[in-house]
Amino acid sequence: KSIKILTSIKVIKFIYNEIIYRYSIFGKLKINRGSEFKKNVIIEFKKLRIARIVISVYNIKANSIVEYKY
Repeated sequence: KSIKILTSIKVIKFIYNEIIYRYSIFGKLKINRGSEFKKNVIIEFKKLRIARIVISVYNIKANSIVEYKY
């Protein structure tokens, strides 16, 4: 699902609607240092006890697990 303007609230809604409600809670999530992953998302992750693995934004080796080369 594509999101044109990414905000922390949209990230939280996406995680709930597209991942947690469909599959169940998970223990870890790999994220970059984007501004949409600040404050609100961090608070929500703490509530749900989800560990954040923070990676750099443009690191091909680190991002290869979650990104597909075109």
